[in-house]
Amino acid sequence: HAVGAAFAVLVILVLLLILALVQRSKLKKTKKLNAQYSEFITNLCLAHDSVAEIDPENKQIISYKIKNEKLSAIVKALPSAEELLNRFNPLDTKQFQTDTIPAILERVMKTCTQEEYILREKQKDGQYHWMSIMVQGVKKEASQHQRVCLLLKRNVEVTQSKEVAQREQLQTNLLEAQKAAQDKG
Repeated sequence: HAVGAAFAVLVILVLLLILALVQRSKLKKTKKLNAQYSEFITNLCLAHDSVAEIDPENKQIISYKIKNEKLSAIVKALPSAEELLNRFNPLDTKQFQTDTIPAILERVMKTCTQEEYILREKQKDGQYHWMSIMVQGVKKEASQHQRVCLLLKRNVEVTQSKEVAQREQLQTNLLEAQKAAQDKG
C-alpha cells in the first residue's frame, strides 16, 4: 500500500508540474502577444493623428496616445452610431445611417479588412477639417480569436482642399469650354 500511495503522490506531483509548465508557457505567450500588440499600436500612433480601438462586444472605445515616449490608453464608453455621425459634416455622411456603422464594424472585424473614408470632422477649434478615417479589423489575441476594430485618423486637410479646388477648377473649365462651343456653333 505504501508503494502504491507513494506512486499516486508522485503521479499527482508530475501532473501538477506539467500543469504549471503549461500555464507558464501560456503566460509567456500572452505576454509576448501583448508586447507585440503594444508595439503595433505604438507604431500606428506614430503614423496617425488619432488611434482608437473599438470593442463593440464590451461597448467601449480605447484611445491610444504616446505621452513621454510611453503608450497610454484611455477607455471610454462606445458612443452611439448617431453620436459618431454627428461629429462629421452632414454633407459627407449622407451615405451613412445609424444602422450602417455597426454593419461596417462587424464586416471589417469578421474579415480583418479595412475601409477608408474621407470626411470632414469637427475639430476642437469648432471647424470641420478633412480627415482620412481608416476602419481596420484585427485579431487582438490569436489564442482567443478576439477581434476588434481599429479607428485610424489622419488629417488630410491640405491634400483634400487641393483636390476640391482642382475639381472646382476643372468644372469651371468644362463649363467655359461648353459655353465657348455653344457660342461658336
